[in-house]
Amino acid sequence: MCKLTDQLFPRLLFFTMCVCIPLSGFADVPKIPLERCGILERPDSYKVYAVGVKKAAKPLRWYKPGGSKKKGGIVTVNVTSKSQPVILVLTAYEPVLWKIGHVPGAEIAGVLVSGHYNQEVIGVAKGVPIKIITRETPQGCPYFHNHKPGAGVDPMNQRVYTLVGRGIDRFYSKVEASSPFYVGERGAVGAGYVQYENRHEWINIVDDSYDEEKYLKSIIDDGLVTVSPEKEITLWEKKAGRRANNPNPSFMSPDTTLYVQKKLVLPEERKRRYSFLVKKRVATPEGVKDDEYIYYLKDYTCRKGTGDRVQDDSCFKGDSST
Repeated sequence: MCKLTDQLFPRLLFFTMCVCIPLSGFADVPKIPLERCGILERPDSYKVYAVGVKKAAKPLRWYKPGGSKKKGGIVTVNVTSKSQPVILVLTAYEPVLWKIGHVPGAEIAGVLVSGHYNQEVIGVAKGVPIKIITRETPQGCPYFHNHKPGAGVDPMNQRVYTLVGRGIDRFYSKVEASSPFYVGERGAVGAGYVQYENRHEWINIVDDSYDEEKYLKSIIDDGLVTVSPEKEITLWEKKAGRRANNPNPSFMSPDTTLYVQKKLVLPEERKRRYSFLVKKRVATPEGVKDDEYIYYLKDYTCRKGTGDRVQDDSCFKGDSST
């Protein structure tokens, strides 16, 4: 083991590397409004465990943690330390919904979260102080994020010391988190022993099952599609009908047509059938069913399912001879 030269910091262990790295002491740390940014209600004795990721391995279908402009995924952190209370420091670049659990006898004394995009915490008992600092929603608190042991840990540790009153005892990191972190004493802990607080308040958030209404709302909210594009449908039928010499209406109906504004990948579980009207300079939606029609405003063509793009009677409900 190595001996730290700076006595302000406790021994800092990096997992899974399990190495001890001496830190150089404080650089010029900017003045931070601690009441707004830090964890001030602290026990007399405690440990600080930090977890750093770039992002969750799998994003949620619908949820944007902390009101972020981007969808995020879940990262689970389970506290197994029983010897002393624990303050968690959680950091990510992408939006993350941090799901915090603990084994019986473990005490979480506070949670400090920081990231580039907004973050959110669930599973912690009411009354536990939680502070969240992000670049996406500035609050006058300097944010940080780090998911690699090395040069970036020293400035992070300095910031943590200022905000929670103690440096990092152990740092756990992954680029993409696909499995839970167990922080504290070594040794695997069965998932059945982990407790999550206030589950009734957030379980609907982590339910990632497919829902048609939620899906439609999400692609509308994200600006991928608009609905009931009557004006655009009329424009396509007028231009395409003139070129194909066909006065009949298309298969588009305002109630079941999505006007595609950006790249769209449709889920396999989708049951409802639509027509798709594609804006100029936008790619063809992926995952269209064989019996669905795609109409293009770029050249007033259409296609059925994965067939070829055409400009003829097949785009209309009746051919020109009827």
